[in-house]
Amino acid sequence: MARGQENFTVIGDLQGWGYSNCDIRAYLAALDILQNNYPERLGKVYLVHVP
Repeated sequence: MARGQENFTVIGDLQGWGYSNCDIRAYLAALDILQNNYPERLGKVYLVHVP
């Protein structure tokens, strides 16, 4: 991250997303890493094309 930048923003595009084309273990592992190691870094999450 740039010097002085404290938070990051996540934009999740869910268009075409479904259970048949996802790896739930990978998503859970990524969330676990972010939650346990960088809880103060997440600023905002935007979800677009939510079914």
